[in-house]
Amino acid sequence: MAKPKPKKAPASKRKAIARAKPALKPKPAVKPTPKKRGPPAWEPSPEDRRRIEHYVSIGFTQEQVALIMDKSVDSLDRYCRKELDVGALQVGAKIAAKLYDKAMKGDTASIIFWLKTRMGWKETSKHEHGGVDGGPIEYRDLSDEEIEARIAARMAEKSDGNGVG
Repeated sequence: MAKPKPKKAPASKRKAIARAKPALKPKPAVKPTPKKRGPPAWEPSPEDRRRIEHYVSIGFTQEQVALIMDKSVDSLDRYCRKELDVGALQVGAKIAAKLYDKAMKGDTASIIFWLKTRMGWKETSKHEHGGVDGGPIEYRDLSDEEIEARIAARMAEKSDGNGVG
């Protein structure tokens, strides 16, 4: 048994349905560029750059400079990297020059600091523990009472001011 064919809608109804469908718009060949979000990019003026370099050169941190300039640290880093670097070098150069001048005038603390930081000098302390006349420390054949007596005698020497250490 064959299935009956579905009946078509009358021609006038088909035309009405076709007219009701919206016409499809052709897609543009080039996609429009998306709009950027957030505020426009900051363009620091020459005066801004001079101020940033100055603030860093007198010792302000990047966070402090950002606060003064009402910008983020990221913006300073992105747009004023050279000024941040140059300002930091300037402050280092000023301090090094002052330290050098003081050292050359004979300031002992400056000389010592310069030698330690720039020349690799260091202070070392060597502690040696030994027995009588520099010999080995004897402890193997001592009883607990003898060890305690020696410790007490050594402590007494220290408290009298006769001992070393």
